[in-house]
Amino acid sequence: MDKSRIGFDNWPFEESEKVKLIKISKPYSVEGLWYVDAVYLSDASKRTKQYKHYFGDIHLLIYGADYVDGRCQDMPNWTTIDIHISKYTIRYRKPKPYLNEDRIHQHQFDYYTFGINNEGTYFIIPLHELLRAALAPDVFWLNQVTLLDSIDTRVICENDSNDLRMTFLSDVPTKYVNMDQKIKHAAWVFSNPKIYEMINQIYHSIKNGEGVKFDFLFDELHFKAKVEMRDNRAYVKEIVSFNGKRINCSNIFVHHSGFVEYEREVNGKEKKWTPVEKTERDKALMSDKTAAKDKIDLSNDFYVQSEYSSFVKIKRIRGKKTSGTNITSKTIPINRGGKSKRTTADFGGLDTVPQLEFAYQFNEKPEGLFAEIFTILNLMKCREEVVSTGYHIGDLNSHFRFRSICTLANEITPRKYIAVKLRLQDGQEAMLIEVERKNLSLTTLMLVSNASQMWNLICHKILKGLIKKSGSWPDIEKFEFEQLEVHRFKHTNAEVSQRAKRIFDALDAG
Repeated sequence: MDKSRIGFDNWPFEESEKVKLIKISKPYSVEGLWYVDAVYLSDASKRTKQYKHYFGDIHLLIYGADYVDGRCQDMPNWTTIDIHISKYTIRYRKPKPYLNEDRIHQHQFDYYTFGINNEGTYFIIPLHELLRAALAPDVFWLNQVTLLDSIDTRVICENDSNDLRMTFLSDVPTKYVNMDQKIKHAAWVFSNPKIYEMINQIYHSIKNGEGVKFDFLFDELHFKAKVEMRDNRAYVKEIVSFNGKRINCSNIFVHHSGFVEYEREVNGKEKKWTPVEKTERDKALMSDKTAAKDKIDLSNDFYVQSEYSSFVKIKRIRGKKTSGTNITSKTIPINRGGKSKRTTADFGGLDTVPQLEFAYQFNEKPEGLFAEIFTILNLMKCREEVVSTGYHIGDLNSHFRFRSICTLANEITPRKYIAVKLRLQDGQEAMLIEVERKNLSLTTLMLVSNASQMWNLICHKILKGLIKKSGSWPDIEKFEFEQLEVHRFKHTNAEVSQRAKRIFDALDAG
């Protein structure tokens, strides 16, 4: 397969002219797009030219490599070796990012390296190369480096024991999510807090104008690279493959709106699932175009191969092809009490999807805020049909900013909410949402599904709608949620055990 070509628009050199990449600038932003400047030295004229690349081209940029017509060339004077730096070596002396300076230093071309002494050889590894080959090996992840504060608008991740659930939103190409290599890399990032932290540090250093800079947080390193040997030093020039990536889960469940299939009967009995054909729309770049102009070249996006030390099963959750939204709504007829408060205010800020961190341990004698719902949860988890119960307590204003419903009567204290996630043995899942009710009359909302759902996104949209409506549940039927049954439970003086039974009966499991 031919190597990908950089400089699609106006490669600044003559046809077949060989040039060497000698500098890469720190990333910078212009009108919402991120770029790097690369300096090339012509082999024939010995003159340099500076070329402006999209930041998404970084996975094709190799320091010191030769380029012809925008394509990287093989370097016969580089030696390919297997490098394994053990956790004991790293633990003994953790590498620090070292700023390499030219004789005439230009700060826009600052770049850092890690120096590691391993078994008598001193390895010099550019941070740029670890970013390009290990942390962000394609345009999608380079895009996340510049948009990490809103990654939840493209990927929602939930860790539950040995299961990792990743929901890719519709602006991520379906073809991308269908590639096992891409899913494994995302799982490696999300199941290893240190890996995610390095990407987070790069995001902040780029935003602060420091360039590609991060702390060395790898537990160990194992990769194959092309190196240049000088004075008993191995200068890593190009990482060819990155090995030993450990994914800290056993099962990966992948959700995407593009995983839609239709059902066909064969001989009136058997059912066959056939994928719906995908369109060219799948190649569009996901939201806020920052790392590249408009396209992801998925056909040439395997520049660096990765090998994983842990075996994981990947299951893509596919739904039936349906028209419209399949939602059933039920309201439990119990007497209403209290008064509701309706106010409006201006709002602003980015629309991101907060991660919900679910706790699975409960206080046996709950007190204070949401004590009643905790008592119900303690009753629910005792039922043998219930596999797991978890809860998340958060501030309402983390889902939308800002209306007065987000605070209590003193207009200072944030109004809280609790989101409860239930999973049953028969495969049903449910989300129970209750909002702090001081000066507010509001039912408890429960959403039930026979299929796995994007619960973080669903909860976010519902709470955002609640804030917009100043304290009333939104019309859930208008959302694009499928296979959801909606229940609303009004608050009464009934015993907690009766409320628990009412909720459990609504799950059709009692």
